[in-house]
Amino acid sequence: MLTFFGGFPGSDQLDYTQRFRLIRQAGFDGVLLGWIEEYERPDYRDQPELARREGLRIENIHTDFFVANHIWEDTQEGQAVYGVLSAMRGPLCGV
Repeated sequence: MLTFFGGFPGSDQLDYTQRFRLIRQAGFDGVLLGWIEEYERPDYRDQPELARREGLRIENIHTDFFVANHIWEDTQEGQAVYGVLSAMRGPLCGV
């Protein structure tokens, strides 16, 4: 499997569907998503589903870890972190 980082020079000017379509057309099978750079975009959590629609497998998601420990807590923060991680689940993600 050949994977590619989801961001590249100029990709911030594209919507996610266009970005993933270009990556797939270039011959890649999967993407590595970089959410740290994407937090300003209100739709950054849509990336896993949009990548799957273009036939790409999610290799991993690089994200901030400042809230990761909340996943073990039975709190609103824990549920939010779990929800973000659950967005990766699916047949093209290997889960």
